[in-house]
Amino acid sequence: IFFRASLYGQTPVCLPLQSIWADSSILMASLGTLQPEYKVLAFEALAKTKTKADQVKALDLLKRIAAQVQPIMTKRRWTVGLLQEFCPKGNLLGLNVNGGEKICLRLRGSMTKPDFRPYEELLDTMLHELAHIQVGPHNGAFYKLWDGLRAELEAYMAKGIKGAANVEGHRIGGTSLDRDAARRKAAAAAESRARVPVGGRRLGGCAPDDSNPQAMAAQ
Repeated sequence: IFFRASLYGQTPVCLPLQSIWADSSILMASLGTLQPEYKVLAFEALAKTKTKADQVKALDLLKRIAAQVQPIMTKRRWTVGLLQEFCPKGNLLGLNVNGGEKICLRLRGSMTKPDFRPYEELLDTMLHELAHIQVGPHNGAFYKLWDGLRAELEAYMAKGIKGAANVEGHRIGGTSLDRDAARRKAAAAAESRARVPVGGRRLGGCAPDDSNPQAMAAQ
């Protein structure tokens, strides 16, 4: 019996060996399902927004961020199951749940002033959370990786590459990361993260009630 790999809790599919051997195309199709997709697989914006158009805009922003960092994810073979917006409460800017099973981003300043945060800041937060896929604690290895991801992203953006990483890429706008500003924001965010209690706190409906301390600590 040939077992097709199970992804994200899907039930494994059993295929008789003789049927695979009888048709090489079936074998190739089956092997194709084993290839993971190194990108963000799903998106979710806040359900309660002022207008439907506002929700659509948030969803588009999540997709834009995901496309921008996809070359990095492809290079490092990272997959994020869900990229989700969470309610702008407190000082937390992002959250990585279970090593990239879900990444949550704070897109807006606050609910009273629901303007979206600057795109460059959102990208830097996304890179921060992606770094947690590989390194959990905020230690020297983490900050070295985060800085490396920033340099990689700047290089891709300078070449106008986003989406699936390839030589040609796709042209984008002339936006670039302001590294000095990003560092200042990161330092402020790190101080805020240090004040976030571990475990039990719900983040605008983003973190499940049963979030374990390890997942919450790897913010």
